[in-house]
Amino acid sequence: MVSKRQMAEFTRALGRRIATLRVNAGLTQQALAEHLDSAISVVSRMENGGALPSITRLVEMADIFGVEVSEFFLFEIPTNVTTDDKAETVAKRLAALLRLMSPDDTELVVRIVEQLARRLRK
Repeated sequence: MVSKRQMAEFTRALGRRIATLRVNAGLTQQALAEHLDSAISVVSRMENGGALPSITRLVEMADIFGVEVSEFFLFEIPTNVTTDDKAETVAKRLAALLRLMSPDDTELVVRIVEQLARRLRK
Protein backbone atom coordinates (compact mmCIF):
# COMPACT_ATOMS: atom_id res chain seq x y z
CA MET A 1 0.00 0.00 0.00
CA VAL A 2 1.19 3.49 -0.78
CA SER A 3 1.53 5.84 2.14
CA LYS A 4 0.13 9.36 2.19
CA ARG A 5 3.72 10.64 2.14
CA GLN A 6 4.54 8.65 -0.99
CA MET A 7 1.37 9.83 -2.71
CA ALA A 8 2.18 13.42 -1.79
CA GLU A 9 5.70 12.99 -3.21
CA PHE A 10 4.28 11.59 -6.42
CA THR A 11 1.76 14.42 -6.73
CA ARG A 12 4.52 17.02 -6.20
CA ALA A 13 6.76 15.32 -8.77
CA LEU A 14 3.94 15.23 -11.30
CA GLY A 15 3.22 18.88 -10.59
CA ARG A 16 6.85 19.83 -11.20
CA ARG A 17 6.73 17.92 -14.48
CA ILE A 18 3.56 19.73 -15.55
CA ALA A 19 5.22 23.07 -14.76
CA THR A 20 8.33 22.11 -16.75
CA LEU A 21 6.30 21.05 -19.78
CA ARG A 22 4.19 24.21 -19.56
CA VAL A 23 7.28 26.43 -19.49
CA ASN A 24 8.86 24.44 -22.33
CA ALA A 25 5.69 25.10 -24.34
CA GLY A 26 6.12 28.83 -23.70
CA LEU A 27 2.93 29.17 -21.68
CA THR A 28 2.15 31.02 -18.47
CA GLN A 29 -0.11 29.51 -15.84
CA GLN A 30 -2.77 31.99 -16.95
CA ALA A 31 -2.46 30.92 -20.60
CA LEU A 32 -2.70 27.24 -19.65
CA ALA A 33 -5.74 27.94 -17.48
CA GLU A 34 -7.41 29.65 -20.43
CA HIS A 35 -6.63 26.72 -22.74
CA LEU A 36 -8.14 24.37 -20.15
CA ASP A 37 -11.12 26.64 -19.57
CA SER A 38 -10.17 26.61 -15.93
CA ALA A 39 -9.01 28.95 -13.18
CA ILE A 40 -5.36 29.82 -12.69
CA SER A 41 -5.70 28.49 -9.13
CA VAL A 42 -6.40 25.01 -10.54
CA VAL A 43 -3.20 25.12 -12.61
CA SER A 44 -1.26 26.42 -9.62
CA ARG A 45 -2.56 23.63 -7.36
CA MET A 46 -1.64 20.97 -9.95
CA GLU A 47 1.86 22.38 -10.34
CA ASN A 48 2.42 22.71 -6.59
CA GLY A 49 1.23 19.18 -5.81
CA GLY A 50 -1.99 20.32 -4.17
CA ALA A 51 -4.20 18.58 -6.74
CA LEU A 52 -3.78 15.45 -8.83
CA PRO A 53 -5.03 15.97 -12.40
CA SER A 54 -7.34 13.43 -14.00
CA ILE A 55 -6.21 11.41 -16.99
CA THR A 56 -8.59 13.47 -19.11
CA ARG A 57 -6.87 16.64 -17.92
CA LEU A 58 -3.45 15.14 -18.64
CA VAL A 59 -4.57 14.27 -22.16
CA GLU A 60 -5.79 17.86 -22.65
CA MET A 61 -2.48 19.28 -21.40
CA ALA A 62 -0.46 16.89 -23.55
CA ASP A 63 -2.35 18.15 -26.59
CA ILE A 64 -1.76 21.78 -25.57
CA PHE A 65 1.95 21.16 -24.92
CA GLY A 66 2.40 19.06 -28.06
CA VAL A 67 3.74 16.04 -26.16
CA GLU A 68 2.72 12.44 -25.48
CA VAL A 69 0.89 11.82 -22.19
CA SER A 70 3.74 9.56 -21.14
CA GLU A 71 5.96 12.68 -20.90
CA PHE A 72 4.19 13.61 -17.67
CA PHE A 73 5.52 10.48 -15.98
CA LEU A 74 9.21 10.94 -16.71
CA PHE A 75 10.40 11.74 -13.18
CA GLU A 76 13.81 11.22 -11.70
CA ILE A 77 14.23 8.19 -9.47
CA PRO A 78 16.74 8.39 -6.60
CA THR A 79 20.03 6.86 -7.69
CA ASN A 80 20.97 5.47 -4.27
CA VAL A 81 18.79 2.37 -4.72
CA THR A 82 19.31 -0.74 -6.83
CA THR A 83 17.61 -1.27 -10.19
CA ASP A 84 15.28 -3.87 -8.63
CA ASP A 85 14.37 -1.40 -5.87
CA LYS A 86 13.73 1.29 -8.48
CA ALA A 87 11.46 -1.00 -10.49
CA GLU A 88 9.55 -2.02 -7.37
CA THR A 89 9.18 1.59 -6.25
CA VAL A 90 7.89 2.67 -9.65
CA ALA A 91 5.52 -0.29 -9.82
CA LYS A 92 4.10 0.55 -6.40
CA ARG A 93 3.66 4.21 -7.31
CA LEU A 94 1.88 3.35 -10.54
CA ALA A 95 -0.29 0.76 -8.81
CA ALA A 96 -1.37 3.33 -6.24
CA LEU A 97 -2.34 5.76 -8.97
CA LEU A 98 -4.18 3.12 -10.95
CA ARG A 99 -6.28 2.21 -7.90
CA LEU A 100 -7.54 5.81 -7.83
CA MET A 101 -8.64 5.79 -11.48
CA SER A 102 -11.63 4.55 -13.38
CA PRO A 103 -11.23 1.34 -15.41
CA ASP A 104 -11.10 3.35 -18.66
CA ASP A 105 -8.42 5.69 -17.31
CA THR A 106 -6.48 2.70 -15.97
CA GLU A 107 -6.47 1.06 -19.40
CA LEU A 108 -5.31 4.31 -21.00
CA VAL A 109 -2.40 4.63 -18.56
CA VAL A 110 -1.37 1.01 -19.14
CA ARG A 111 -1.32 1.58 -22.90
CA ILE A 112 0.72 4.77 -22.48
CA VAL A 113 3.28 3.05 -20.24
CA GLU A 114 3.55 0.13 -22.69
CA GLN A 115 4.14 2.56 -25.56
CA LEU A 116 6.77 4.44 -23.58
CA ALA A 117 8.54 1.20 -22.62
CA ARG A 118 8.69 0.13 -26.27
CA ARG A 119 10.19 3.49 -27.28
CA LEU A 120 12.80 3.40 -24.53
CA ARG A 121 13.94 -0.10 -25.54
CA LYS A 122 14.82 1.08 -29.06
